[in-house]
Amino acid sequence: MVTEPRYRSLDAFRRLVDLPRPTDWSVEFGRTAPVHVEIGVGNGDWIARQVVDRPDENHVGVELEWGRVMKTLRKLSRVDGALARVVCGDARVFLHRCCAPRSLTGMTCLFPEPWPRDRHEKNRLFSTAMLDVCANRLVDGGAIRIVTDAHPYADWIESQNSAAFQLERRRIEARHDTWFERIWSSKGQTDFSELILTKRSHPDLPLVEDITLRTHVCERFDPKTFRPADLKADDISVVFKDRLDDPDRGVVMLRATVAEPDLVQHLWVEVRRGDRGWQIRPAGGCSFVPTAGVQVLLDAVFDAATREVD
Repeated sequence: MVTEPRYRSLDAFRRLVDLPRPTDWSVEFGRTAPVHVEIGVGNGDWIARQVVDRPDENHVGVELEWGRVMKTLRKLSRVDGALARVVCGDARVFLHRCCAPRSLTGMTCLFPEPWPRDRHEKNRLFSTAMLDVCANRLVDGGAIRIVTDAHPYADWIESQNSAAFQLERRRIEARHDTWFERIWSSKGQTDFSELILTKRSHPDLPLVEDITLRTHVCERFDPKTFRPADLKADDISVVFKDRLDDPDRGVVMLRATVAEPDLVQHLWVEVRRGDRGWQIRPAGGCSFVPTAGVQVLLDAVFDAATREVD
């Protein structure tokens, strides 16, 4: 039995951590054209159709889950994939760090995760602060279109509305033929909330810049007594999840979760024996954004390592 490959080409694929800050989309696409961003590509149904229906635009999809990225790349291989890019990463990081002010013509977000529980509110897209970022990145008169199956989530977005936008809301029938829409339609849902947010003023918000991380070196280090502790400092928290020790190679690896405003990252940190002592740094091969939270993680590992030998 012959099965279809997971994807035919990686030409349209981009890792968020590799994108220039900010990204010059005319250089990226090799042409100057309006740039439209889809936040959360699902299985790629919508962006693949947009490439066909709107070839005069450059299309950028942002998706956190690799499985959905693969499915989108497969669909783009059937059309003119040169008109699209699929960025694997967090949309908030993408907008904060990779998109210059007034660089995007429009944005679309179809069926975002509503995070219905109150304690998960911080995870919801399109808070007032995030809408201000979107307004800054949009050209004057640009718009965000959001469609959701969760009407309470639409209520929440409406309550968050930034003064930078004129908001219109209406009930619509299924019309996008995407994977998530088909799921809800199959369960009997017949109407969805559509929100159109049109930019009417320009908030002054600069790009968030990556920081230069400071790594550490310990002259002495005892893996047997090394016990880093979870911590919370202001609006940054660090939780250690796992540990791997290789005494023969002189390596201790720690898996940690770093949470800070609008961003949660999972990465490995290594404590490795070298010529100058024990080096503390992010492990090679990790995809992460260099932020203040990652620096707090490295400092916490260093403090624990040096505290044990004092």
